[in-house]
Amino acid sequence: MKTAKLIETRQADVGGRSRLRMEVYEFEDGARQGYDLYDVRASMQGSAGVLVLDDAENVYLIEEFLPALGTWGLSLPRGGIEVGENPEDVARRELKEEAGLVCDVLEPLWQGLVMPNASSWHVHLYVGRGVREVVREGGDEVGGIRTVKVPLAEVKRMVKEGKAPGALLALAVMMV
Repeated sequence: MKTAKLIETRQADVGGRSRLRMEVYEFEDGARQGYDLYDVRASMQGSAGVLVLDDAENVYLIEEFLPALGTWGLSLPRGGIEVGENPEDVARRELKEEAGLVCDVLEPLWQGLVMPNASSWHVHLYVGRGVREVVREGGDEVGGIRTVKVPLAEVKRMVKEGKAPGALLALAVMMV
């Protein structure tokens, strides 16, 4: 069995929601490798998001500012799961807060790690059906977030052409 021995851990930076740490491992052949790892705050255990699909094959997404890219883009309504929260309840809450929508049914679509080589952030994805508009309430969304309705075929094209760059959106679209 292959081995990797942790040699060093350093806290690199701490933000409001996350921290960056560096770990150095030594492998059985003597080689050493450093890794930058992203962790979320201790009270968070992951996130839950929803791909909302109506009977006419339209997808409901949120348009929001994507600070890592410095531009606006489309995303799934999604939010953090605090320790002890149920992922489906979080998905429903975030759908209402971010998109002003509720769904009669949420079907589990996927759960797993997005980048297990760099983060232990666990994601739960759902498909929402039986969509209705409601008043947005609560949440920490600011800066012009809005809900958009796009035909599924168009979202697939955007994902394929790299115009909807989020991996979770791409994964959800491919899985439905």
